[in-house]
Amino acid sequence: VRNLFDDPGGFDEKGLAKCTDGYWWLAPACRSNPRQCVPYVDGGSGGWMITEVMQRAIKYNLPLAIAVAASWGDYVKNAELHTILFYSWVPALHHLHLNPQQMIFPLYDPDAQSKGDGTSAKSRVPLRKLVNAD
Repeated sequence: VRNLFDDPGGFDEKGLAKCTDGYWWLAPACRSNPRQCVPYVDGGSGGWMITEVMQRAIKYNLPLAIAVAASWGDYVKNAELHTILFYSWVPALHHLHLNPQQMIFPLYDPDAQSKGDGTSAKSRVPLRKLVNAD
């Protein structure tokens, strides 16, 4: 992320995110006033979309506080107990009862994505179920 966007306050000299409290990375838009940050919780080992979300927060001036849940259970529970943004996918069912809404970003830009710039939407990948008739 650090190589793509100018945010010296958000990353250390090794390019690792600075989480001053040990948990939350604060986007530049709310870093000076953390109470203005909107919490975003990702899951997985290191976050499924953490790099792209950080890039989008920087580029589009989104006031996000970004963290990765410690476990699958914590990831699911955080979205159910708190008003937060969270990563999900189709056809996932775990947060369907929350009626999640998709955030819209510019259309997929394969050239930018190939260079590590994840600020455009991801390409749609059709999910298919193939079976053998035997």
